[in-house]
Amino acid sequence: MLWHPAPDDRTPSDYIHDLAGELRGHGIAMEALTPRRLLGPRRIVHIHWPEYVMRPILANAPKRVAKALWGLAVVALLRLRGFPLVYTAHNLAPHDGFESRRERWGYRRILGMADHVVLLSGGHDRLLDDRYPELTGVPKTLIPIGVTRFGPPRPAHPDADGGPVVFVAAGRIAPYKRLVELGTAAETLGAGRIRLDIIGLDKDPDVRVELDRITARTDAVTTEYGYAEADRIHEVLVAGHAAIALQAEAFTSAAALLSLTHGLPVVMSPGPQADFLTDVVGEEWVATLAGDITADKLDDLCRWALAPRSGLPDVSRFEWPAIGDAYNELYATL
Repeated sequence: MLWHPAPDDRTPSDYIHDLAGELRGHGIAMEALTPRRLLGPRRIVHIHWPEYVMRPILANAPKRVAKALWGLAVVALLRLRGFPLVYTAHNLAPHDGFESRRERWGYRRILGMADHVVLLSGGHDRLLDDRYPELTGVPKTLIPIGVTRFGPPRPAHPDADGGPVVFVAAGRIAPYKRLVELGTAAETLGAGRIRLDIIGLDKDPDVRVELDRITARTDAVTTEYGYAEADRIHEVLVAGHAAIALQAEAFTSAAALLSLTHGLPVVMSPGPQADFLTDVVGEEWVATLAGDITADKLDDLCRWALAPRSGLPDVSRFEWPAIGDAYNELYATL
């Protein structure tokens, strides 16, 4: 296999590392997608985020533009040699929410060479085809992301014990997660009713500035910036009553799945990924938040978060052995 990004120490994605570890158990070897592979034996090429191939084209420096075009040329040459290309549709738009015309041009060139598309949740094939006509008719397979439980799940029926209802927002801190709007509404509702615990890597300085202003005014919002180890994430999750993961154009939410894996119901943006998770784990575990985020809506969600639920959600579909088996079967057909 040739992967981009490669599952090495420089890859910041835990998902890539965990998936690669599972596939190695099937005897699948993964190496970096580099120009020297043009001279090697025929292999399957798997690209997870095409924007990372094209990202240097955003710069005006000639060397960086040339690097992006060379990356695109390498993919094209590998396809000419008969290397099958698999694309995993992680998002409808680039993960960081930014997409220039130049980047989109390269993005579509790569997707136009795909032999197979991996969907991470149901219902997104039509959205993909509408946005990228190049993918119309390309075979698509649903293989969700896998999630690792970091420790025992939270108690099955927690209550607020007279304190605030705690919502956890874990993962990348970025504009598309609407954290500033959530924090503003939580501030209005008040620390006696709600607490929004935000933990993760801050990827946008403007978002951090706004969140810091909110936390300076109220105890209804807390922030913990930076990379969090598994033990710390587990500690924060099991102390919460529910999780909140708003991502309108993402095709899956690792934060939502991680929360469900630890026994937390989750609030999501409406759309195919919320519908997919609802079908898998049941309506009692997934709520949606659409339109303006208001204190009244958060108050309703507080009541929903404390509602009694039977046992824990069934997340067996997202266990890594099942994910590894599905990929092994897909690769065998290529």
